[in-house]
Amino acid sequence: MKYADNNGVFIAYRTFGEGDDVVLTAAATLTMDVLWPYVRTIAETSRVTWYDKRGTGASDGAANFSFEERVDDSRALMDAAVIERAHLYGQSEGGPQSIIFAAAYPERVKSLRLYGTCPSFMKPRDYPHGHDMTLSQYSRWVDRVVASSAGDRNAMAWFWDVWAPTLAATPGFFDVISSLPVATSPGAARLIWVAMYEADVRALLPSIQVPTTVVHVIGDRVTPIEGGRYLAEHIPGAKLVEIVGNDHFALEIYPAILDAINEHVARADGERAPTR
Repeated sequence: MKYADNNGVFIAYRTFGEGDDVVLTAAATLTMDVLWPYVRTIAETSRVTWYDKRGTGASDGAANFSFEERVDDSRALMDAAVIERAHLYGQSEGGPQSIIFAAAYPERVKSLRLYGTCPSFMKPRDYPHGHDMTLSQYSRWVDRVVASSAGDRNAMAWFWDVWAPTLAATPGFFDVISSLPVATSPGAARLIWVAMYEADVRALLPSIQVPTTVVHVIGDRVTPIEGGRYLAEHIPGAKLVEIVGNDHFALEIYPAILDAINEHVARADGERAPTR
């Protein structure tokens, strides 16, 4: 494990494999340990750098968890790992972060790969595809997520039934989940999830100049398929891959997701150099 120093906030990261660089930015509180099944397969054809975002895993916490700060963490990470340009893979909450990075630093991005994500998790007045919650309603929803992070069994059951119903129905699943390292503290989890309420990257989509693939599970209840379709429609030249299922996070769909990644990385090798 290595660390990237971003103005005193240390971001833990690892690099594995050989080939074109792929930087993996995961969902809100997933850690490097949980991501290993992804990494192992991607690293068969690429050099993968994956990391614990600020406030999670082995990385430092911080007072804020804005997308802009996390984007700058990605920049510091690539600098520390001596990565000039990379294929970006953004999963769930990591999607808007990767989109912001691709818009801000096009010269450092070979391609963009988005899974299970959307431009806005909420439902602004002119965007009908997010979750329809007021701030107070969202705060109560975050309370349940935080309780899950704190180990409340009922909250964990609710959380995983929404995020990964197939896994949640597997005998012994909660015993396995309970044995994993803690991803983040309850307080940090609250800051991370609250920051997502205002996220909206729709205005940036037309400016994305790199080959982009959007992969989405049709029955995803965390990020509805309409959000993925919106991304594909508004990012120039983007390709949409829809996967049958109803899990936001599920081991059994890894092969389809990773096939799309590998195809996308190969397809992007000859793209034109972007301009800012």
